[in-house]
Amino acid sequence: MKQRNEPAENQASQLIAGVHTVRTLLNRSAFSVVELWVEPQRRDQRINEIVTLAEKSGIRVTQAAREQLD
Repeated sequence: MKQRNEPAENQASQLIAGVHTVRTLLNRSAFSVVELWVEPQRRDQRINEIVTLAEKSGIRVTQAAREQLD
């Protein structure tokens, strides 16, 4: 997941990983998230919840291969 921390012209990206960490960030600071990357093969209840939170917040959800996420 990428975060919005600075204005676009000076934007620094920060990657956040982990189901619990990402869910907490979406619940507390969704406004700071630019994009959520998820593995398409992993669509369990926890991932579905995170994707739903992101979509409700207008965050782009991108499917990425496991190799891209590691």
